[in-house]
Amino acid sequence: MLKETQQICDTYPTFDALRILGGAQCLLGRHEEAIESLEEAQRVEKIAYGYPDLPPYIEGFLALAYAGAGDLEKALAFQKQFNQESLQTDNKQTKKLNKRIQFAIDNLVASEKSAGRDPDIKTRK
Repeated sequence: MLKETQQICDTYPTFDALRILGGAQCLLGRHEEAIESLEEAQRVEKIAYGYPDLPPYIEGFLALAYAGAGDLEKALAFQKQFNQESLQTDNKQTKKLNKRIQFAIDNLVASEKSAGRDPDIKTRK
């Protein structure tokens, strides 16, 4: 599925194809690729629709991807945006994604601390 979606995005980069590709890349641990696909999905989304997605899956997967890529600041920023936007929806998928994001951020903070770095987590909830 990943290969086919990548081929679709290469030929005709639609919002949905980029969103699906970015989510899949993120879940497979391909964080840098996920960030690229999801940021492109955001750009295309604004052009195609003029408004953000509801529920806010792109923001959630960007938080997850940035946490996986080791960028705590951006992970926290997208987590905050995801949390604010997901208040408008109350479904199992957003709750599950939020738990996954928090787990990834907690792991990143723990690894920063164990490496002797003091992660700035003032911007957390």
